[in-house]
Amino acid sequence: MDKCIVGFLKKNLLSLFCILGIVVELSCSNIFATIVLWFLGIIGLFYCVYYLIVCVLCPPKRDWILVKGNYLNKVFNFVMLVPFVATLFVCNFYGTDFSPKNLIYDENLYKSEEVSSIAVHPGVDSVDVMLFTAHGLDVNGDTLVQTNKLPDSIKQAQEDPSLFWSIYCHFLDPGNQTMTTSQSGRNIAALVAALGILLLNGLLISTLISWFDRRREQWLKGGVRYNTLLHFKPSKNYVIIGGNDVVAGLIKRMFAKEQNDKASSENSAGNTKKEVFYNYIKGKLNIFRDEPYYIVQTSGDVELFRQKLFSQLDDRIQERVIIYYGDRTSEEDLADLCLDKAKEVFILGEETRTDDFESYHDTMNMKCLALLKDIWGKTRAGKEISSLLAQINTIDKELERSLDEEKLDTLKNEKKSLADRLKLLRPNRLNCRVMFEYQTTFSVFQFYDISNNVEAYINFDPFNYYEMWAQKVLINKNLDCEAVANSYFLPLEGAGGIKKDSDEYVHLFIVGMSRMGIAMGVEAAHLAHYPNYEHKKIRTKITFIDKNAVEEKDFFMGRFKELFSLSHWRYANVADDKLDWNKVYVPTEYDYLGGDFLDIEWEFINGGVESLAVQNYII
Repeated sequence: MDKCIVGFLKKNLLSLFCILGIVVELSCSNIFATIVLWFLGIIGLFYCVYYLIVCVLCPPKRDWILVKGNYLNKVFNFVMLVPFVATLFVCNFYGTDFSPKNLIYDENLYKSEEVSSIAVHPGVDSVDVMLFTAHGLDVNGDTLVQTNKLPDSIKQAQEDPSLFWSIYCHFLDPGNQTMTTSQSGRNIAALVAALGILLLNGLLISTLISWFDRRREQWLKGGVRYNTLLHFKPSKNYVIIGGNDVVAGLIKRMFAKEQNDKASSENSAGNTKKEVFYNYIKGKLNIFRDEPYYIVQTSGDVELFRQKLFSQLDDRIQERVIIYYGDRTSEEDLADLCLDKAKEVFILGEETRTDDFESYHDTMNMKCLALLKDIWGKTRAGKEISSLLAQINTIDKELERSLDEEKLDTLKNEKKSLADRLKLLRPNRLNCRVMFEYQTTFSVFQFYDISNNVEAYINFDPFNYYEMWAQKVLINKNLDCEAVANSYFLPLEGAGGIKKDSDEYVHLFIVGMSRMGIAMGVEAAHLAHYPNYEHKKIRTKITFIDKNAVEEKDFFMGRFKELFSLSHWRYANVADDKLDWNKVYVPTEYDYLGGDFLDIEWEFINGGVESLAVQNYII
């Protein structure tokens, strides 16, 4: 219960101060009221300016506040603090010479013993007398006399209103502007009344709340774009294309790297106390943080993806994540990502385990890469590259047509000069990392050079998520096991390794021929080569166990056809709690390559690991 009260007070402390301040200002006129006025006026000035800057200059921060449901409290504080700020402004701008009577005057509000006389024409009839009397005028012969009709008890109890009360009156009821008595008073009354109309009447109640609701719904569906903001943001952003499962880990990794780099730069700079204080204030004001945004584009269900993603990220990282709904093969959607402000682009593609598009996942990623090249070519950095490429192409055409040796030498020198300038622009290329879902596609692009036309604009870096994790497992020297961690050998080899005279060998069992399992097997085939094969012909065994091994085997062997034509492999079915090795392959047709020379052999078991026959074989 105590924690709930403390939490409520912490969240609504400023609102409570505002309510208390208004009560004090309307009921007191002493030095305490003046202190409260200055206190809330200064706080309100910073508060209002801060959130005006947030609303205008930092839409992601503003939308984050709207979606988190905290905007109502902030709007309330904003509205309550405006009269204090206006009063403080008047006091400082006009000084003590400015009287509350400049803003509002009525004889029923102020003491007045003045009597005014107005001459009238003679011959006033009874109807005129009744009319004058109704308006508080007495007829004395040919003179109208206006006197204060308030009783003495009321006149004695009257007090002049405070400046805050006068401003607050116009803020709540804009209809009192006609009661102002000076030009300066009319100007201030008009300004305060306009704020009251906007904040308390039409804008707050209807337009503003309606806009908040529409904006929140649009944000949740990924339809909000921040192109203008991101163009003026000083820091570079990370762009992630595709709502893949690896997005959360990727964002956390990049965020940690940014924080480490920032901490390193601050420590190396030897900041003074003044700089430390400045950095602290700068960190508190989120809108001035020089930190990147993480822009994620997905073609799936944005709300479902956001829930899944944010469940793995803390609030500080969530605030920096912007999610767009879009298609990675649409140039229009990709153009919204502000690539000229991107530090790095990751083309991941959508999650393929639950949709029907996994067969051409990698093809769509490469199409996305080609579109990014076209978009980057339209940026300022890309236009310079395009200009050089166009000049080089023109020279190539002239080289094909020209027969003049002297002109050919000149053209070749010009082309070399342009090529050198093009190399100097390599840092201006778009850094783009492309994830390939399939091991074979990734293997191709590890050795395949993309066209020069694309390579001039894009710094292309392919990667495979499953291979990365296979390497973390099989090439990790920092294991918990002290014997392995302190050894030179890899985890497959154990702490002592396998010597050339050893009778030991590696037998790796992989349960499940998923993409992760295939990546583990391929990575092991790259690593598990030992010197005892040459002397004792002992091979490394890699065994796949899968209930659908029949089809998965054919698919896997089809992608590595040449490898399996040179490898020993065999296939077994589980029958009557026994393994029936009904297919065995021994390479014989490549003797001219040196005969049976591969030290890796493969096994495929069509069954589940829960089978007794499989368990006995593993034992």
